[in-house]
Amino acid sequence: LVCLKRVSVFWRGIHKLSDRWGKCIASDGQYFE
Repeated sequence: LVCLKRVSVFWRGIHKLSDRWGKCIASDGQYFE
């Protein structure tokens, strides 16, 4: 159960990271919060 929870947190982090990269690309490399 603990292992499963860690995996879900890991995947959530990966999805957030890809979302942030998408925002960075969309803003043409400009800084954003």
